Amino acid sequence: MKQKNLLFISSLAVVAFAVRLFRIGSQSLWVDEILTLGQSIPDPGLTIWDYLKYNIHGAIHSFVVYLCHFVSMNDGWLRFPSAVAGALGVVYFYRWVQVWLGDRIATTASVLLVVHPLHVYYSQEVRNYSFLFFFAMVSNFYLHRILSKETPRHFSLYVVGIVGAALSNFAAAFLYVVHAIIYLFRKNISIRRVLRWVIVSIFILILLSPWIYRIYVVIDVARLVTPVMPGQLTTTERLRGETTVGPEAVPYLFYVYSVGFSLGPSLRELHLDATMANVLWKHWPTVLGVVLVFGVLGVAGAVHIVRCRLPWVQVGLYLFVPIIFTLLLCWQNAKAFNVRYVLLGLPAYLCLVAAGVLSVKGAWRYTTAALVLATLIFSLGNYYFNGRYAREDVRGAAREIAERAAPADCILTHTVTEVFEHYFDGPNPVHSVFAPPGTPLERVDQQVEGLFANCDTVWYLRAREWVADPEGYLVGELDRRYHQAELIELNGVTLYRYIR
Repeated sequence: MKQKNLLFISSLAVVAFAVRLFRIGSQSLWVDEILTLGQSIPDPGLTIWDYLKYNIHGAIHSFVVYLCHFVSMNDGWLRFPSAVAGALGVVYFYRWVQVWLGDRIATTASVLLVVHPLHVYYSQEVRNYSFLFFFAMVSNFYLHRILSKETPRHFSLYVVGIVGAALSNFAAAFLYVVHAIIYLFRKNISIRRVLRWVIVSIFILILLSPWIYRIYVVIDVARLVTPVMPGQLTTTERLRGETTVGPEAVPYLFYVYSVGFSLGPSLRELHLDATMANVLWKHWPTVLGVVLVFGVLGVAGAVHIVRCRLPWVQVGLYLFVPIIFTLLLCWQNAKAFNVRYVLLGLPAYLCLVAAGVLSVKGAWRYTTAALVLATLIFSLGNYYFNGRYAREDVRGAAREIAERAAPADCILTHTVTEVFEHYFDGPNPVHSVFAPPGTPLERVDQQVEGLFANCDTVWYLRAREWVADPEGYLVGELDRRYHQAELIELNGVTLYRYIR
């Protein structure tokens, strides 16, 4: 490796790690992070292997979190491995794209990835997605090394990469499909090439076999592969009703690929606004600006790649295969659409944007690059410092109640109950409500019957209310029975104190 290239990669790694480490513990853990902790820290009498052999949602990451928890349960420390994996993912992204599309696109795209708020977001949570991204970039790199020179070492390291990706998240299966198409169908297909890929696939299956068996046991494969006809499933039968997947999912995905979750409408606003029209009406200048800048550059990048005779079909496969397969799973009602399931499409998208920047002539190229970079940095600043885009501050609510509540005060939560209990260790009784949309109101009343009968003071922690109380029924019942003595607003959390 040339000294100049080594210096760039080293600088890339240092800056990427610093960006992902900055304020890593400043936000509260959220619901899915608590789920990861529950899968990573064994209950008394059980071992970590008892958990890992059943863990089909990121066994490698869970094992790393398990090791970390012996040192500290600090939020930032538990997120630290994700930051490391995120920074290494940037490095291997550069190395892969350099081999695949050339040095100029690799340099531009990797600089964008360093400050990309979507990648930073997933590098700062106790979840497996930055691990998935890192191992995916490793497997991409060695696949393209195989395409230029088929050696046992390259094949072995490819297997390590793709197995690591699968044991981080099984969305890696989408990537395997892309790799199989690229390897088998370049130029003329041959029997020798097919046999080599079969051998590689057998090694992958052997290494993943304990978890593949578990998936087969847990998942109703017959239901999954039986086509769902149009109109066959009603809204109530869908995993998350109307929000399982909608026509706006793909446009929103490309918006997030462009600027992350922290520019324009926040995730909370998207959940709470009744229609996409309302969101666009409130945020149209930002949305229009992002669409114009990134949309034009994406199209220009695609044209640039075709004109330069770069492998544009491969770019399309890396970008669209994860999206198509995820939408098929949504169609089959096996998944609700979420950006994190198609995170592996982000690298190809950034390559298109980078190619679009490089297609601009003269001094305008630097102006365009500065505009894109400034937009990403502005969005990243929102993620760090703007509470509109922060995770729900359940940690702050737990601290507020712990400092001020009397021992006999009662606590009412929904949706974020496990997060609250993670932070709160007081003696106060905690009443939890599980009432997804469509739950009969009498069942909601049964869940809080003891609270209304026995509690003179109630602290109500209201967060992610679109999941369990979108109509504000609980607030209405509390207002009817109690006097609202105090209301405290935190990031994504409204904390009420009621007295009888």
